[in-house]
Amino acid sequence: MNKWSKVFSVEYPECNLCAKCCKCAIPSVSYSSLIERFNQADKFAVDFLEMFVPYNTLDEARAASFGTVENVIKNLKNNDDYNEEELKFFCCKHIKDDNRCGIYENRPELCRMYPDTPFLIMHPGCAYEDWAQECKSKYKLFMKELDNFKSIQQEYKKLEKERKQISPEEFITRFNKLQLLDEQSMESLKKSGVDISFDNI
Repeated sequence: MNKWSKVFSVEYPECNLCAKCCKCAIPSVSYSSLIERFNQADKFAVDFLEMFVPYNTLDEARAASFGTVENVIKNLKNNDDYNEEELKFFCCKHIKDDNRCGIYENRPELCRMYPDTPFLIMHPGCAYEDWAQECKSKYKLFMKELDNFKSIQQEYKKLEKERKQISPEEFITRFNKLQLLDEQSMESLKKSGVDISFDNI
C-alpha cells in the first residue's frame, strides 16, 4: 500500500492508462546528473535509462503531452537553477500502441512505485491528480497541527524551568491551560485523518 495513502487515509486510485508518465517522463534530477549517476551505477539512473529514451527537442515532448511539458516548465521556472537546455523528457521503450506496458510483469521498481509521492508534477488527466491534491492538503493541515503541538511541548518545558520562580497557584493555572491546549491539539491531529502512529512520512 502506498505510504501516503496509509498515513492520510486517501484511497489510492487505479491507473487510467493515459500513459503520459510513460510517454513524457521526466526524472527529478537534471539530464547531466542522471548520466553521472548512471556512470556511478546508481540503481534508479540505470533502471531509468534502460527503460526510457530522451526526446531530441521539447517540441517532440510537447507532441507526446503538451500539458505535461508546460506544467513542468511552469513549476521549474521559479527555481534559481532552472536551465531549459538541461530539461529532457523521455519516452518508455516498452509502451504499446494501446498504452499498455510491454513488460508489465517485469517492470522495474520505479514504475511499480509510481507515483510514490504526491509532490510530483502530475500529468494533466492523470488518475492520481486528485489523490495528490488531497494528500498534499492533508499534509499541510497535519504539519500545521504538528507545529502547534510542538509549541505546546516547548511551553511545558518553559513552565517547568520557571516552576521555582512562580507561585504554586500560577504554576497550576498555566499547567491546566497547557493541558487543555494539549488535548485540543491531539484531537485536531486525530481529526486531520492522519494515522499518527505511522511515522514514516
